[in-house]
Amino acid sequence: TVNEPSSTVGEGKVIRSEPTAGTQVEKGSTVTIVVSTGPEQVTVPNVVGKTEAEATTMLKNAGFKVAVKEQSVVDPSEDGRVIEQDPAGATKADKGSTVTITVGKL
Repeated sequence: TVNEPSSTVGEGKVIRSEPTAGTQVEKGSTVTIVVSTGPEQVTVPNVVGKTEAEATTMLKNAGFKVAVKEQSVVDPSEDGRVIEQDPAGATKADKGSTVTITVGKL
């Protein structure tokens, strides 16, 4: 048995066998069963302080989808910049999941 991450096959379920199902093998041969460990976990980049465009590019390059919220700010240095993200940077999340960034707007 070999474990492998999968975003399409649930944890603990068989992804495939090697050799593939239906293949004739000699009695006593080894058959490897590849079992899903669930979605691959990757580290979320810390994008707080980045521009919306920079943050979106970084997150997409890391394998995440991005949702954007806006929040009014008073400090001009926060205008157009990420002031919050969920999940937080440096934490692990499922590859392909959504990271929500909150961008400051004057």
